[in-house]
Amino acid sequence: MDYIKPQLPPEAAKLKGVSVNNKFALAMPVYLRDNNNQPIKPKLTAQTIKPGKVANQPVIYTKLANEKPTTINQMQIKDKIYRKSDPSKTLSKSNQNGLSMAPNSNFNFTNQFGKNALLPGNYHLSLKASDNNGNKWTIEKDFHITITQAAINNANKNWWWIILLIILLILILILCYVLYRQHRKQKNLIAQQQAELDKRNDQPK
Repeated sequence: MDYIKPQLPPEAAKLKGVSVNNKFALAMPVYLRDNNNQPIKPKLTAQTIKPGKVANQPVIYTKLANEKPTTINQMQIKDKIYRKSDPSKTLSKSNQNGLSMAPNSNFNFTNQFGKNALLPGNYHLSLKASDNNGNKWTIEKDFHITITQAAINNANKNWWWIILLIILLILILILCYVLYRQHRKQKNLIAQQQAELDKRNDQPK
């Protein structure tokens, strides 16, 4: 922002009792170009993808970033999210128009899941975007939802208990496996010791 201060004539500058000094602000737009005198093109990327919750409903936040010092105007975004194990089944999709991004900025693009449960596992985001200057972007990105993230962000609070029961069951199975291994190892050791003892008893004295 540049400031302009008017130059007063000498006669006006000598007047006494004048306490008002005008100062004007002037905003000057700048159109950036590269070394080849070409306009700088914006670059749209997806930095992070993570689950969240809006109005007690699960959502997916995709952090979109404009990585160049130029604006994106009248942007249209179409995307869909599906599990990597079942690409034919779209879990969430969105189509938004009239979006704008400032230079070197980012924002969270939101996908609603509604009442559908957000299950842990591997997912894929397929996103296409374009602006009024003919720029187009395609983003294909995998992301993972953990058991904890799913439990926290699902609308149905019963999922907490289901997830906890699953974790508890896994821990019990691991404990049973460890105890079984220890018991089997101890049993084999006893059998080996008994075999050595029997062998010694069979030897002639």
